[in-house]
Amino acid sequence: MGSIDKKIELYNQIKDRTKIICDGGCNKNNVQKIFKHTDGIIIGTALKKDGNLQNSIEASRVSDFIDYIHHI
Repeated sequence: MGSIDKKIELYNQIKDRTKIICDGGCNKNNVQKIFKHTDGIIIGTALKKDGNLQNSIEASRVSDFIDYIHHI
């Protein structure tokens, strides 16, 4: 079971007691799956140049991600 699947399993166990925010590992490859089980997400590295935490945020990645979110 991948780390996102483990998070979703945990989210489903506690979702009736609290709001759920995915705090890491969210990207365009898994955000649709995550959105079904959470109340929100925090995006970080997925918006950075080359997906590297040390790099700066790329406007094109932000725009692409927001466009993707609006279509799911």
